Order: sequence, then structure tokens, then C-alpha cells
Amino acid sequence: MRRVWVGIAMLALGAALPASAQSRGPILHEPISFDPREDVALAVAIEGDLRPAIQTPRGLVAAPDPGRPLTAGDAAYGARGGAPDGATFRPDRDTRRPDVLPYDDPFSPSTAPFKRLSAFDTVDANYTLSVRDARSHALAISPIPEPAAYEEQFYADLVIDLVAGRPVRIPSVGPGARVLRARAAAGTDDVRFTLRRDGAENWFIEGETSTRARLVMELAVPRATFGGDFGTPSRAELPPAPALPANVAASAAHVASRIGVSRTMPPREVVTKLVAYYRGFVDSEEPPTSRGDIYLDLALGQKGVCRHRAFAFLVTALHVGIATRMITNEAHAWVEVHDGRLWRRIDLGGAGRTLDDPLSQNVPYDAPPDPFAWPRGGTRGEEMADRSRRAEPGARPGSRGPREARRGRRTRRAPPT
Repeated sequence: MRRVWVGIAMLALGAALPASAQSRGPILHEPISFDPREDVALAVAIEGDLRPAIQTPRGLVAAPDPGRPLTAGDAAYGARGGAPDGATFRPDRDTRRPDVLPYDDPFSPSTAPFKRLSAFDTVDANYTLSVRDARSHALAISPIPEPAAYEEQFYADLVIDLVAGRPVRIPSVGPGARVLRARAAAGTDDVRFTLRRDGAENWFIEGETSTRARLVMELAVPRATFGGDFGTPSRAELPPAPALPANVAASAAHVASRIGVSRTMPPREVVTKLVAYYRGFVDSEEPPTSRGDIYLDLALGQKGVCRHRAFAFLVTALHVGIATRMITNEAHAWVEVHDGRLWRRIDLGGAGRTLDDPLSQNVPYDAPPDPFAWPRGGTRGEEMADRSRRAEPGARPGSRGPREARRGRRTRRAPPT
């Protein structure tokens, strides 16, 4: 776009020159290269009224292009068989540590491997996890389009296979996230859509037509959801935890007694002990000893990778009255625990060795410090993403990846007052 305007300006200048000057030949000029700092300074916007870049501790992150052409090789989010993917979770007994895991990173700065795709907050008598309140509600564009001082900003760039009138599950960046701006397009045509979320903050998009579209969003989310001190909430400040089925409660009581936690203890002490216990799990080529109860097998055997740890943590935490969610995506699982003010992400470890992420050079997000201790040799999610970046030829932390080079058409707007 800059090259177009420069060319027009030079043509206008040429028309104003005397004939003798014009006869000397064509006026040559060089294209002006893209500089996101210039766009920020001039209050430039791209299609969908997105801001052109956001500032991060590792430098400016440029906005994705809402109109970038769709290709057959795009990793798309979509519905299967009429029901959203990831509606339930069943624990398994395969406690081996995986090597390379597939991953699609839709956010910049990158939150890999913590893309929030499926959240669960209740468990039934068969240890199947689901969402207690699965009703979806409209997720409106925030009436306050600027991030607050306590919030972090992110871009989302998603390819979605929309099915008319049917919700399609999409990832969110974190609990409590707000949508500041959003645009969906199929090529140059805008696509009408509605964003929705359920009681566990799973996000969905519903289109009016069936088509493949690119959804680009600008998001804001409280920084405290990603880490930092847990605080000292009282029991009265916590939201109620759902009751467990009788058989699950009996097994959870046995595990809670083994760990040394109860409903009479302060929430901070309970969470600290639970984190220490479940981060102490080890992956194993051999499944845990069978007791006829998979939760007891995993929790008492302390065997398992990320999904086993998060599942067992959830059941135990609900038993002792701590509102908890288990979060999963295709590569990792962790928990969110409510601290009386908001939901906080807690990684329990057990990550795979590395990610197969084609956008691994994306600028990583710098999360707040982890307030809980790690055992020696713990396999954290951040380390899995770091190994992926180092494995990419020529990659380095903070380097600009393919996603950051995707640019949209720009228009100038007045700076915010």
C-alpha cells in the first residue's frame, strides 16, 4: 500500500514539473519497506480496524492479515458429525512420554503449548469429564476497545470450516479474555458470524453460511491468569466447586488423605500441596497398577504425563472444595484454579519432548513467574515450546516468524484520545 501511494505522489510531482524536466526520462524510486513502528506512530489500522502491531517485551508483534488467501494446506478448526470436538474427556492408562506432538499456534505473541482449546469442570461416576453448564452465550466484542493496564494483548489468526448455524470450537488465549476487534473473511468477502462461550469458557464461532474463512481477532486478557502469586483467599471468597458422584468422592477422599489436604485447610495451602504432589508424577513405559479405579491407579501410582496429572488434580481439588478446570489441546494439558478473583493457569508438567509447530519462530509470550516449586527434572510445557524453537533451522527466541509477516491493507485513523 505504501508503494502505491509513493508511486501516485511521484506521478503527481512529475505532472507538475516543466516539460524540459519531464523529457529527461522516467522518475525512479525505491519501494518503502514495511516498518510496524511507523504504523504505530501514525495510528494506522488494517482491515477489521485492527491495530497494526502490539508492543511486547521482545519487541513489536505485527498484526496478521485478515484478507490473506486461504490455502488447501491450512490447519482448520471445524465441526465433526454435528457436535463440537472436545466436548468430553476420558482418562487412559498410557503413561508413556510422547516425542513429537502436532501443534497449531494461532496466537501472537505465542502461548505455545498453552492454546486453550477444551476446558472441563465436572466429572461423572465413570470419570468422564465434561462442562457443568454447557449452554452457550454470546461473546460480544468488548465495548472498551483498548486493553486495561492489568491486561496483555494478543492477536489470533484462525482458519475455520464454518457450518451454517452450527457452533465450531475455536481456541481462546486464556480465561477471562476479551475480544477487542474481530473480522472473518473468505478471500475478499466478509463473513457474518457470532462468537459464543459456555460455562467453562470454551469458545465457539457460528457462521450464517457454510464456508472456509479466516478469523482474525485482537484480544486482551488479565496477565495474572498466566502466573504470579496465588494470594491468600478465604474459603468464602472461592466459587463453589461441583459435587462429586458418591463413588468418585470416596476415591478422592482416599487420595486427599494420602496427600494431606482437606476442606479445613486454607486454599493456598491446599493448592500448594496438590501442585507439589501432581508435579511429582513420572512418565512410565509401564501402566500403573490396576485397582479397578483409573483415578486411584493414576493418583496413587503417581504415574502419567500432562493429561493424567491434570485429570487427577481436578478430581482431588473438587473433592476438597477448590474450583478447578482441566484444559487440553492436541499437545498439552494443565489446570486452571480459581483464587477468589480469577482463574489462574497452573502447569503440572508432563509435557512431551517437542512440538511439531510450523510457526515455532513466533515471538514467545513472557508469562509471569511460576509461584510453585518444580521438582528436579520436571518437564514443563514452556520447555517443550523452547525446544521446538531451537530445533527450527536458524530460529532464535524473539525472531520474527511467518505469522508476523502477514500484513493487511492499511488505513489511517485518528489516534485514541
